Amino acid sequence: MAYNIDSELLKEIQVTGITDADYERAAKYKEDIEHVESLFNEGMYIYDLFKMNLFCVSPLSKSYFNIAKDDLVDYVFKHISDNDNIIFWNLMGKCQEFVKLLPEKERKNYVFNYANPIERDGVRTILNYKSRVLETASDGRIWLAGCALILSPNKETGKLTAHNVVTGEIMEYDIKVNQWVMKGKITLTEAEKTVLRLSAQGLTISNIEKELHRSRSTIDTHRKSIFKKLKAKSMIEAIGYAQMYRLI
Repeated sequence: MAYNIDSELLKEIQVTGITDADYERAAKYKEDIEHVESLFNEGMYIYDLFKMNLFCVSPLSKSYFNIAKDDLVDYVFKHISDNDNIIFWNLMGKCQEFVKLLPEKERKNYVFNYANPIERDGVRTILNYKSRVLETASDGRIWLAGCALILSPNKETGKLTAHNVVTGEIMEYDIKVNQWVMKGKITLTEAEKTVLRLSAQGLTISNIEKELHRSRSTIDTHRKSIFKKLKAKSMIEAIGYAQMYRLI
């Protein structure tokens, strides 16, 4: 598989030193991903940063794109613009840099999220690429990344978030300013979580008022607080962010 990646950047991304014994040890993931996928409405796959190709891909990923496994990587990179391709690989380089600098015991604590658009049948769809370290190379960089594809609540590209699922803290890398920024931990009150959950179940504001026995102004106050904390412009967007960061 040939990628349009700068040769120096490729050196930062692609790991070395992976052996046949390593692949034998990692074979368990292929079975695990098929068992786990049925629990989530997400296309899942594992990316190999030694071979720079898919290690395995779940049935849902194949059905989502309506293509065969071996064509998935070709398909995705043929359907994103040259500029988005450059951004994608630059952010992958930042992922490798970030993980390498972490203490070994913390490397699997982070989930990375990045929104990237693809074009299908003339329609632009922004997908969220969610990934987590499964295995690292001897130098600490990611060898195997467990990934999931979901529709993104984020309409902006060029930003990468690193979410520590143990502490809840979020860091964001902005390619425009070339730096990581600590965003801290998003904390929702129980009332805000309840409003989000009920909204995710399809309840209207009026329905939520009746369900919680609260006034409309109280529900509106919770909604405004949710939007501010999640930097969302709508409840649909807020639900997407809340799910992405495991807040509900």
